[in-house]
Amino acid sequence: LQEISTCSLMEGRVCFLCHSPASIQCDQCSNYSCSPAHLKTHQSGTHGCLPICIAIVYKEGVGTCCVATRDIKPGHTVMVDTPAVWGPNNNTAPQCVNCLVTWTGDSVCAQCGYPVCGQECGQGEQHRVECGVLASLDRQTFRPGDKTCPAMTLVNVIRLLHLADRDQELAERVTVLMDHVEDIAEDQDLKENVIEPLTKILPNSPYSCESVWHALGVLLTNCVAIWIPGYSQSHALYPTFSYVSHSCLCNSRFQVLPDRSMVLRAQLLIKEGEEITIHYTSPTLGTVPRRKKLRQHWFFDCTCMRCGDPTELGTFSSGLVCRSCLAQNKSGTLLPLNSLDSGSVWTCAEENCQMQVSAKTVSCLMSAVRAEIEDTDQLSCEDLSKWLTVLHPNHYLIMGIKIKLLAALHLQTTTHPHPTRDIITHTIQLAEEILAVNEVLDPGLTFLKGRMLQFINRPKLMLANMDLEAGIISKEEFLFATAEAFRNIQMASKCFEEYKIGYFEKEGE
Repeated sequence: LQEISTCSLMEGRVCFLCHSPASIQCDQCSNYSCSPAHLKTHQSGTHGCLPICIAIVYKEGVGTCCVATRDIKPGHTVMVDTPAVWGPNNNTAPQCVNCLVTWTGDSVCAQCGYPVCGQECGQGEQHRVECGVLASLDRQTFRPGDKTCPAMTLVNVIRLLHLADRDQELAERVTVLMDHVEDIAEDQDLKENVIEPLTKILPNSPYSCESVWHALGVLLTNCVAIWIPGYSQSHALYPTFSYVSHSCLCNSRFQVLPDRSMVLRAQLLIKEGEEITIHYTSPTLGTVPRRKKLRQHWFFDCTCMRCGDPTELGTFSSGLVCRSCLAQNKSGTLLPLNSLDSGSVWTCAEENCQMQVSAKTVSCLMSAVRAEIEDTDQLSCEDLSKWLTVLHPNHYLIMGIKIKLLAALHLQTTTHPHPTRDIITHTIQLAEEILAVNEVLDPGLTFLKGRMLQFINRPKLMLANMDLEAGIISKEEFLFATAEAFRNIQMASKCFEEYKIGYFEKEGE
């Protein structure tokens, strides 16, 4: 793969995806592909022929990534991808290895002893790939209710190792994905549970240590956790989607459909030539836990604009209340002096305040606060007030409390026949506070934005109706409030994912 310019995509017959010489033309449009595998990425099975708007390129300092070959409007489809392999999560609880429903313990495969729903799944197409290999290894014991089971990690590794048996071209595409073997090579659990069984214990093993480490690394680095209604959580490897990079301020989001195909849509306007990015981890986390998770799971240190800003773009999403300023009735906030250094000292942003706290002290405080919040069964407004003496009002843990409180208040406004004005007003206030922070940290057509607009809309209409009946507002003002509510409904519908692929394109929005 080589770096390309956008204009070069229009020169000659080249693959829309990788820019290699191409001879296969799409039968639905004029685009060319270098292979049937890349053509499938464009046509995407039952979803039809998608507009070409991406290319795989190499960028210095980033590596191989996806860029837009034209402007992509918010809500428009960026790509649709299908998994090369899918199966149980690493070290997951026992589940049917063929269909992935929760395992009740009633049946195991007669040949290998792994969990299945019944005889049909025991002979299923998915499980058939690894069954013979697993049957040649030491018999495993599975118990329903176990939260983890290291033996389940073998399933997807074997499926990836045998991908070439059913699709050589697809296997070649997956082979070039990053594996970060150098970062996982000293993991003793992986050695004992995957490497040794497949290379030493398996009789006449056809696998080399290098090939197993590579398959394991590709899965750990590139797999996506997916949830299909009615099934357990699982992992899937998407060959094209794997090139989409992370950004703490991303421009796209993805959705997994019931057939396990992956849909990537723009949540912001993506300019031609701009890199296409998603969140690898939740944007609701503060910088310290967010960067820690990225390092642990994807082996890189994020240095984006948000990570490099101690204030997290002015939201103070990791800010702590300065005790020294609080004692003087001031509103000082403690922030890391260098947010890219996890060991950085934390200092007060208030002028003339000399307060400093070590990173270790902050870490201990956050662990204690998080544990107490998690142990609280029903969070109340009193709990929120208590933690506001420790954490900034926009702190990510405070935002989590606000979301839980909002859910409880929303239930009251929707189930109680006559909710009080205070409850309605508090519901609107919490939703607007959450939305304001989210619009900075995760802007665009996001699910959270749609949900907050829903939580705001009904209470605002209820208030407008109360005010109209009380003569506080005129009929014209009430109609204005109704029109605003309708606009919010339209915006919320764009934020949700219950629409067909290509909806925005067809509607011309």
